[in-house]
Amino acid sequence: MKIREASKKYAVPRSTLQDRLHGRVPEKPRRMGPDTILSTEEEKKLVDWIISMRKCGFSIKKDDLLDTVHAIIKGDGRKNPFKNGRPGNKWYHLFLKRNPLLPHRSREGISRRRTVITKESIEKWFVTLQEYLKQQGIEDILDDPTRILNGDEISFVFYPTTGDVIASQGYKNVNEAQTGKEKEAITILLFFSANGEMLPPSVVFPYVWPKKDVLSMPKDWFLGKSDSGRMESDLFYDYIVKGLDNWLLQQKTKKPVVIFVDGRRSHLTMKVSQYCSDNQIILYALPPNSAYIMQPVDVGVFKPLKSEWTNMLRKWRAHSKTVNSALIKSSFCALLNKVLNNKKLDESIKNGFQECGLYPFCSDNNVDYTKCDQDTLDNLLDETQNVFVPKICPEEFQLSDFDSATKVITNIRQNLENSGVDVSVVLGEIEKQRLMLNESLHTVDEFPISIKLENDDNNDIDNLVIPDSDENKLWNSDCF
Repeated sequence: MKIREASKKYAVPRSTLQDRLHGRVPEKPRRMGPDTILSTEEEKKLVDWIISMRKCGFSIKKDDLLDTVHAIIKGDGRKNPFKNGRPGNKWYHLFLKRNPLLPHRSREGISRRRTVITKESIEKWFVTLQEYLKQQGIEDILDDPTRILNGDEISFVFYPTTGDVIASQGYKNVNEAQTGKEKEAITILLFFSANGEMLPPSVVFPYVWPKKDVLSMPKDWFLGKSDSGRMESDLFYDYIVKGLDNWLLQQKTKKPVVIFVDGRRSHLTMKVSQYCSDNQIILYALPPNSAYIMQPVDVGVFKPLKSEWTNMLRKWRAHSKTVNSALIKSSFCALLNKVLNNKKLDESIKNGFQECGLYPFCSDNNVDYTKCDQDTLDNLLDETQNVFVPKICPEEFQLSDFDSATKVITNIRQNLENSGVDVSVVLGEIEKQRLMLNESLHTVDEFPISIKLENDDNNDIDNLVIPDSDENKLWNSDCF
């Protein structure tokens, strides 16, 4: 076909075809529109980061991605059309369009009961973790307690509750005056290894950044500052780089190592993920809503630490030199150091990893599945569906059955309430059914039922009729 003929047929300018034929225009894909704010390589790194985080159990949300892009733009001060340097919905949807490997999923509002951890979800998490480590060829990590770590934040209050007070009869006012801010607390980031060792902690002070010598802080501890007084992404990154990784090098710990953490946003930044990837540190997310079952620090460490801290504060305030004094920031680290140096702490750490099934690595024998509120609730609902029927049959149920159900639910009341169950309604329904059964039993004794057969000759049980009286309305044919 001649150039002129092709130009007319396909509505392509003749000069464009001539440029192509004579090599004046390079043969490469052309993209319409302006250049993207991030380069193709930068967007590829974002995609790889999101996919790798997903494999380690972290879910990157829209805000996490936009915050990461904002940090990249802010880091080198590049020009951008975004308000305050943070991309919006348009950039987000175009980014997903350019990267079809990242399908968009809308979040669905689900009830709290559906988010509660179950035995099946925990077992699936153990299998997924093993498969991930096996694919990386590093499954031997699970056999070495020095390479398995866990950590989280914990707050130590300056004024814990004083406990019960014994007073003489007639004295109602036994209050104790608090000196200072009642709800003041300091956040500590603590990490532990499965062999019972504690890493140097990071202490986060709000608003101000005092000197370490003023705080009487041990030399190997880390000092952080945030406006909120809580652990933020930049502080977490600094601790990973200067604290945790340096400690691993000093201990000559074999790498790679795996660190189990929750899905907190400070753990999700691309900056943290990139450093961990470059230095053979695997951040792996624990199952959602599973801290009281699967996080060693919550299961075996933090509770005794807080109890010991409360006892330490009471002793400090009862001392002759500091009686009824207010604890100040310069005295905080010295007291906390005494608590963390408790000789029994290493046993609590080991027990925490063991009870979570992380070391020794075993989900069958060590994990306490009785803490799974979803399973407990489902069992109770199954039982109540069988017990709480509108028709009571004395041959099937006894009053002691309802008393036992009340006792069980009362013992696990806190777990059920944490799962969003209105325990008072359940207990009220049990009591209602118990009273119905009790009333029906008394009715049997006091009002014998007279039975009349319509056909005495055939004596057919199908023709049995119960007289329609008030005392007999509690009964039904299913009881016979």
